[in-house]
Amino acid sequence: MRKEHNISTEIPLPNGFTRLNYIESTGTQYIDTGYYVGNKKTRIVADFIKKSPLYERGVLFACCSPSDNQAFFNPYYGTTFGNNCSSLAFYALGRSLISVIPSRLNTHVLFDVTVDIPNSTAYVHVEQGNDILQFDTNTSTIYNNSIGLLAQHSGTTFNAKVSAQLYKFEIYENDILAHNFIPAKRDSDDAVGLYDVIAGQFMINNGTGNFLYN
Repeated sequence: MRKEHNISTEIPLPNGFTRLNYIESTGTQYIDTGYYVGNKKTRIVADFIKKSPLYERGVLFACCSPSDNQAFFNPYYGTTFGNNCSSLAFYALGRSLISVIPSRLNTHVLFDVTVDIPNSTAYVHVEQGNDILQFDTNTSTIYNNSIGLLAQHSGTTFNAKVSAQLYKFEIYENDILAHNFIPAKRDSDDAVGLYDVIAGQFMINNGTGNFLYN
């Protein structure tokens, strides 16, 4: 059965910030969410669009275990999972490759992923146009790195950066919306990033260059 996305009520941004439709990485920009999963139930609801080049390797959002051989929340475009990086794969969730769908440019990719560490379960639902990927699995690995956006937080670095547009990123903790990252621009200096309307925090690019936006 399809798992419906819970669309959060639109919350106005504070004065001094302008809501954007999306932010876009060209392959060198990323954001450290500062969110650590730990021993709890975490759900992510997100909306991305993969940009060119089609065969670019990269990760939309992920953190890795200290050993760097297991990843958590790892939708990955890579040669390991398809011909010339032509697949979008979920690699790990504390395990090895689980499943893939074809990668497509300029198409919204909707994620609804829940990992319940206390109960050792995980649920993944991905929609990309007419492609649907949905499965349940088991996982109990606890990760010590924060989740990276438009990159993978691996050890002490952020790698596997990807060219993509980010429209929405929500984190639920034990079924309560804990972080709601809204694409935004700070009016005072035109800095572009994500405004977390739950925490009241503006997060800017941790990489190089500048986000594109609309």
